[in-house]
Amino acid sequence: MILLVVIAIIAILAAMLLPVLTRAREKAREAVCMNNLKQVGLAITMYTSDYDGWIASTISGYLSWYGVLFEKGYLKGRDLVICPTNRIKTYDAYTAGRTYGIDIYVGYYRDPTLRGWQFPCPTSRNKNVRRDSPSGPWYLRITHLPKPALFPLIADAAGSLSTNLGWPNAAYYPYDSNGALVHLRHMGVANMWFADGHVEACNQDRVHYLLPPYDILRYDLTIADY
Repeated sequence: MILLVVIAIIAILAAMLLPVLTRAREKAREAVCMNNLKQVGLAITMYTSDYDGWIASTISGYLSWYGVLFEKGYLKGRDLVICPTNRIKTYDAYTAGRTYGIDIYVGYYRDPTLRGWQFPCPTSRNKNVRRDSPSGPWYLRITHLPKPALFPLIADAAGSLSTNLGWPNAAYYPYDSNGALVHLRHMGVANMWFADGHVEACNQDRVHYLLPPYDILRYDLTIADY
């Protein structure tokens, strides 16, 4: 009888402690994720300082937006571009190009003259964003943004289509629900790197403020079993 009571007490304590331990583990992963983004951001800063402030959403001949950072020596350690909350088991997250997401247009559609949206940090075509050809990549000049502290460039991102729900992506769309979306994977927040160099854990309200037309956010997806 006493043994059953002891077992029952242990079971109750375990049930009480499990959510606390789960949250603690996720907070630790969130901290690692933020540090990853800081390292990635530093690499971007060094890269842009060598290229007159410019960075592209994709660069021909390189794997995704981050491939050039590795191949030119600005970034080392592939784990730095993979959020630890995405414990992916079925593919190589680095070579598959599904990691932290960059704004696929690197700010091109944040120019208010294009669609009328008013972003906290607007852009201007040919001043700080450009596209050299209709099928070419978009380019962002980080050093010429009016409010870089309000310009999130890299973020936790996941796909929105029914075929890839929850899968991390190498890019996110600042307004288009048909592509990849900012993913609130850290207990309701997404880590984002800003053009001024800081990293911020952003909740849904914050993301909507930074990206006003953003109407869908992924936050309820199970991704740990991939």
